[in-house]
Amino acid sequence: MPPTTPPAVAVARTRENTVDPVLEVTSLSAGLVKGSTVQPILTDVNLQLGAGQTLGIVGESGSGKSMTGLAVMGLLPKGVTVTGGSIRFRGTELADLAEADYCRLRGKDIAMVFQDSLTALNPTRTIGRQVAEPAELHLGLGRAAALSRATELLGLVGVPRPAERLAAYPHELSGGLRQRVMIAMALVCEPSLLIADEPTTALDVTIQAQILELLDDLRGQLGMAMMLITHDMGVVAGHTERVGVMYGGSIVETADTARLFQRTRHPYTAALLGSIPRLDSDRSVELDSIPGAPPELGDHRVGCSFADRCTRAQPRCREQTPELDLADPEHAFACWNPEPETAPAAAGPVPIELSVRTDASAPLVSSVPAASSVPAAWSVTSSPPVIELRELRKEYPLGRRLLPGREVRTVKAVSGVSLQVRAGETFGLVGESGCGKSTLGRMVVALEDASAGAVLLEGSDLSRMSRTELRRRRRDLQLMFQDSFDSLDPHLTVSESLAEPLEIQRQGSAADRTERVGQLLDEIGLPRSAASRYPHELSGGQRQRVGLARALALNPKVIVADEPVSALDVSIRSQILNLMRRTQREHGTTYIVISHDLTVVRYIADRIGVMYLGVLVETGTSDEVYDTPAHPYTAGLIAAIPVPDPRVAREKERALVRGELPSPVDPPSGCRFRTRCPLAQDRCAEVEPPLREFGGTHQAACHFPLIDPVA
Repeated sequence: MPPTTPPAVAVARTRENTVDPVLEVTSLSAGLVKGSTVQPILTDVNLQLGAGQTLGIVGESGSGKSMTGLAVMGLLPKGVTVTGGSIRFRGTELADLAEADYCRLRGKDIAMVFQDSLTALNPTRTIGRQVAEPAELHLGLGRAAALSRATELLGLVGVPRPAERLAAYPHELSGGLRQRVMIAMALVCEPSLLIADEPTTALDVTIQAQILELLDDLRGQLGMAMMLITHDMGVVAGHTERVGVMYGGSIVETADTARLFQRTRHPYTAALLGSIPRLDSDRSVELDSIPGAPPELGDHRVGCSFADRCTRAQPRCREQTPELDLADPEHAFACWNPEPETAPAAAGPVPIELSVRTDASAPLVSSVPAASSVPAAWSVTSSPPVIELRELRKEYPLGRRLLPGREVRTVKAVSGVSLQVRAGETFGLVGESGCGKSTLGRMVVALEDASAGAVLLEGSDLSRMSRTELRRRRRDLQLMFQDSFDSLDPHLTVSESLAEPLEIQRQGSAADRTERVGQLLDEIGLPRSAASRYPHELSGGQRQRVGLARALALNPKVIVADEPVSALDVSIRSQILNLMRRTQREHGTTYIVISHDLTVVRYIADRIGVMYLGVLVETGTSDEVYDTPAHPYTAGLIAAIPVPDPRVAREKERALVRGELPSPVDPPSGCRFRTRCPLAQDRCAEVEPPLREFGGTHQAACHFPLIDPVA
């Protein structure tokens, strides 16, 4: 008989649920077997989940969240095996179940939605065949009946024209549609347990809201138990009844969702919550961040695994491993020195006077300021524009003209965008994937030629410069790429990557460049010993720091940061955002930050532009746009933001933006947002709305705005 679950870790059983739990994980341990030794991966994991309930598993990358889900599915990586404990599904022990028996459960009674839908789906098979396959294998349906079942499920999860999608391949669908296909495939056999592993991580905030709402609705309709694995505390707050916080392969805190957020006890949970930028975050102070990085799974050590990063650590924390505290059976945590139950009121932040370096002769690198002296916003209202876009357009032809007089269809990526960005300012550009944000950013740094219009750098049109002049001026325009791993040459060390821009622009001697590399490493907070490492030897956060250092190497006037923190854990994200603002203060750099994360943009940007299908639909200061949005699309984006507060998350309005972005090949007539707008009328289809004034710097292009325009 397996050991009984301790009362302190009976997770996700509501008062109304008196039936046997769907899933019981008791004292589960797993490890990597190397010869006669076992390297611990999971240690003493306890979970319990009832029908119709959602348990959130939250933590940074490498905390053991996904490994726990894979252990339940019987899909642990090669070499990793369950070394102790019990996994019981509806009374059946799974820890030692034969693979043939597991195959009968997997996909039928237990299903999983994987994180990356593009790699999880078979690229060589149609959507119809992949969704129908579980019905054929587990339900014994024939080909026609299984395809009919697939069509029904695709419609249930909101895939438009589901019968037509059966013949499509994964690469022909958007990220949101692929994720819906993954959910349909998991639900074909109506499983009792659904494990959703980061189901919305790579999706826009609007699609994320739709997917999470869909999972909530389907869980209620089908009475499923659901394990929601995520690193997003906002997602957990709004979509779970119970939460387990994981770190270092163990659960360090677990409680009802509301209680966990109101009375956080473990310092790691508190640090995760403190690292999140919120819409009401004070921009005059830095975000809290967790120093260092989580331990690698299998890096077993004596004492608390969080001790090296914990501000409350005492000598005992490094000498003895804490166990889940049984003092409160409804709220368990493993900590020798927990957060007080009632935290003292935090002192109000002290605003800081701001100044921008305008003297070109000032030192290129100076010391990094203390956290308390880093400004949040720049007083740039009187600064001249360093970047100006005039009716900027970019179209990509689809194929070539084969017959005289036949028009070539084009992808209309950017359609007449005009704006100014001032020196020392941070301009945030937000919108869904496919709206033209990244294309616009690449045109700003002259990596893409405009089809029409102009990009002016300090009044000079980039398109009219000679090749020699453009090469010289491009040192003032740098791009911080979204994927730091792909953007760094794997064959170059950090030192070589940072020195490369200096060599291309013929800056200084070899000794000068070596010293400059050292200065850059000091500035971004990496040890100088990192200079000899290759990209694969760095963590994601370290690579992103190197990407920022490379962009800063030539002391540019403008840095376009394309989704600079989208792929990072919340704790590393706050470190990078703080670092970007520190370096801006030191150099007076102008930032254009491209992101679909509206909380990040609200925190870091002075002004914001909202893009939709190639056009700018709203601009203004961050306060103007977020506090009083004029355009329904902007309001929908804001409504879809996950809020890390269960009380707010469950009371706020549901997202206004439904469906997916129309094709940029044939954008809708008139207002491009009208096909998804709840306020659209006949006029919206006939007349393209012009930008109108709403006070201050606030402008929006809408026939029926949410607030009154200035007369």
